Order: sequence, then structure tokens, then C-alpha cells
Amino acid sequence: MRIACLGGGPGGLLAALLAKRGDPGRKVTVFERNRDGDTFGFGVVFSDSTLDGIDAADPVLRRALTEHGVHWDPIEVRLRGERWRFGGNGMAAVARRRLLSLLQRRACDAGVEIRFSALVEPDDLLEAGYDLVVAADGANSLTRSRLGAVFGPSVVTATAKFIWFGTTYPFDGTWCRTR
Repeated sequence: MRIACLGGGPGGLLAALLAKRGDPGRKVTVFERNRDGDTFGFGVVFSDSTLDGIDAADPVLRRALTEHGVHWDPIEVRLRGERWRFGGNGMAAVARRRLLSLLQRRACDAGVEIRFSALVEPDDLLEAGYDLVVAADGANSLTRSRLGAVFGPSVVTATAKFIWFGTTYPFDGTWCRTR
């Protein structure tokens, strides 16, 4: 079986790794439209529950995330001069570039081929003999926009507000909000 993953982000790389590990006889290729080393965003955060899922799928990757990431629990919330601490909601973060590097290394070690600067169309891959094409080309997915009539994607705007800032300041597991 030949599998193509469109997108070399975390989703595409993990899908490729797991597909290859599930059956080493599969030929799995990742097609990433950007260059090796390009990344968008600076960090990725996982809950402890998500990390448990990663551990079940690939304990080696989980250990690497522990080695290269930061974990915190409890979380401290500061709002209007008050402070609250909430435990049991452990979170871990890792630099996006490091996460991609770890996933690329794991995938390559498993026998996945990764092609950078490779902008391809799903139809081209099917014509080239791939049995399965996994569309994992991100939030601005070219595949989803081109095949929207087939997949019927939808967007729901929720009321939750979220913002992510990057800093080198070590907050020691705290999150701050001011008004």
C-alpha cells in the first residue's frame, strides 16, 4: 500500500509515522509545501490527557517531548487583583520547531520519506498510484478549499476567547490576565 500525506506539520507527520509503524511494508511519503526548517507559530501545548494518548501511540516520542518541553501543574490565574491556583490540569509545551524536528526524526527512522518544497495536488497523487491520500495541510488547507464541495467543511465561530503570547519570561506555571 502507498500512502501520501499532504502536509508536514504535526498532524501529517504523526499520521505518516503511525501508518508506517502499523505496517512497515507500506510506502509512506509526506509532501510538505514549505522548505525544511520553515514553521509558522512558536509553540504547541498539550494537556496531560493528550500526552497520555501520545505515549500510547509512540512512547519514544512522548519521552522526547518530556526531555525537550516544559510541564506545569497547577495553573495560576490572576484576575482583577485576585489569584487562584487550579491543580490536576497539567499542561506541557514544546517549541513548534522542536516538535517538528522530533516528529520528522521519528518518521524518517520508521522509514517515512519526507519531501519538502513539494506542492502537489491530491489528483496527481492518485494518478501516481497512491492508494490513500491524507489531507493534513493545515488551517489554510489548499486541499479543503479545492475539494470543499466533496468534503463539505464548515466553520463554527465560538464565543470563547483565547490569545497566545510568546515571551522568554519564565512564569513558573502561571497565567495572567488584567483588565
